[in-house]
Amino acid sequence: MLVLLYGDDRARIHDHIETLCGGVSYQSYDDETIDYEFLIQSIQGTDLFAAPTPVVIYGLLEKKSGQDFFQEYADRMHAHRTPYIFVEHSLTTPFKKKIIQTTPEIHEYTLPKDTNKSAFNVFALNDAYASRDKKKMWILFHEALRSGMSAEEIHGLLWWQIKNIAVVCREGINPGLHNFVFEKTKRACKLFPVADIEAHSTALYEIFHESRRGGTPLDVSLEMFILNM
Repeated sequence: MLVLLYGDDRARIHDHIETLCGGVSYQSYDDETIDYEFLIQSIQGTDLFAAPTPVVIYGLLEKKSGQDFFQEYADRMHAHRTPYIFVEHSLTTPFKKKIIQTTPEIHEYTLPKDTNKSAFNVFALNDAYASRDKKKMWILFHEALRSGMSAEEIHGLLWWQIKNIAVVCREGINPGLHNFVFEKTKRACKLFPVADIEAHSTALYEIFHESRRGGTPLDVSLEMFILNM
């Protein structure tokens, strides 16, 4: 089974993921933690007796390498017993046209322009991180959880933010961000020594894999990460 979900209505996307997984725990990755070798082995293998473990992948299609992988293996993922669920913030029209034949289940979840102000703004958490506002970040973290976002989604958002800050601060280049976001990220460089960015990146990587091994739950580790910033 192959399903592609995209848009800014994270609560509805989360609900769709839970429906597809049927309450079963799932493996989740993003464009930095993805293990291509494992994923290919999973796609190529079939266990007729064990219940399949769903795989949820966040933000892979932002990069050409992820798009190439998706197009190469889409047919096999679609025919597989295992649910492969890709989650994106947006899709370009050209790429969507390329995959429409191999990906019959593409669902867009977009918040209406006049959406209730109580709906969680997924970028507010990243803005709080960029300004190193620990208190605001902690409040927004709990708002995000209450809005229906999973710990994996929040982790993916923070990882994306830290990755972008690292590229901008170290290399001074725009890694493909909108100009407004790029300017905000450049301002964040003044608050983040390179050592701090590296430490935060390492911490997020470690707590993600620790939770996958059955250790401290990711939501608990994320809260501790925020409080110890």
